[in-house]
Amino acid sequence: MNLLCGPLGDAHNFNQKVELIETVEGLKVKKPRPIFWEWLFLDPSSSFRAQTKQITGCSFNQYLGSISYSSSQRGVSGICEYLLQPTKHAITEDSVLLKNFGRLLAFTTTLGITDLHIENLIIYNEHVQMLDIECVLFSAESPADTLLIPNRKINRERSPLFKLNQLVGGFSSKNILHIMEGLYQEFKFLLENRAKITEIISAEIDQMNRSPIRFLIRPSREYNKNFLQSTSLLPMIDEEREQLDRSDIPYFFGFIEDADLFYYKQLNQKSKVQLNNLETIKKKIQRSFQTPKSLLGHNRLYKVFKQSMMMVASRFLEAGKPMEIQSENFSIKFDGSILKIDTIEFSLQSNAVKPNEY
Repeated sequence: MNLLCGPLGDAHNFNQKVELIETVEGLKVKKPRPIFWEWLFLDPSSSFRAQTKQITGCSFNQYLGSISYSSSQRGVSGICEYLLQPTKHAITEDSVLLKNFGRLLAFTTTLGITDLHIENLIIYNEHVQMLDIECVLFSAESPADTLLIPNRKINRERSPLFKLNQLVGGFSSKNILHIMEGLYQEFKFLLENRAKITEIISAEIDQMNRSPIRFLIRPSREYNKNFLQSTSLLPMIDEEREQLDRSDIPYFFGFIEDADLFYYKQLNQKSKVQLNNLETIKKKIQRSFQTPKSLLGHNRLYKVFKQSMMMVASRFLEAGKPMEIQSENFSIKFDGSILKIDTIEFSLQSNAVKPNEY
């Protein structure tokens, strides 16, 4: 095994970085951190992917992607396939890529997979491929929490929806219909199979309980000189400064159903973060580190289904410009000020429409 091009990405936990390496099998990526969550959701041979495919027939390949993880030390570090960044290409308007993106929105919102900015995802041909999964099991309220869609915490240029808009040459009503169909179909699939999926994922509960889940106090891009010299709405905590002083990008993590937050004060030795009166962080922790069973509960999933349909549809609206979309599963009508969505399952209406942000 030879180091081919050295470290990639940010330095965490005493200057450890992802490395691109050359092996007899070809290029690989070595990640000096637990990769259990990536293996579980991205490797077709994982217990979740293999058993879900066997029971439901769904492979997830087109919207979660397919990456093989070769390390047996998933709780410590791991090695995975290296995926070349695809070249730019034209995508036809009726491409299934748009449906796959809609499905990804629903799946990641349901399982609380977040921090999915454009650097953590590849869009190619008709497929979407996630590359890094560290932040999972967050009680997301809508796809905006995943960062696949712009929100106030991310510039739109770093949002995969913005990239998708560029690739398809703009969102026509037909393109919007494809995305909404994918979103609808995936939520329907998850609702219909939630008991089976919960059982499959819960079989890994022992490993899940031992596997750290990354917690972002703030986006990593904010740890730069300009930010450090400015005034933030969220004050820097001592554990952030400590890691910055040793030239690391601060890295925090927690565990399922645990209210504590940790970091590495020494290499591979976790220490508890002193939260004290940091109420903003505590509130976010309350929504983090959830069990798959709670996230896949019927009431929660149905609520997120409705909120996501409304929120995603509203992203494509322009104030004062009517739009109407009809499919066999739902209809979306916007008269310039009020958005109405009717599905087989529910009817929604909102006059608090956000302008498009893609």
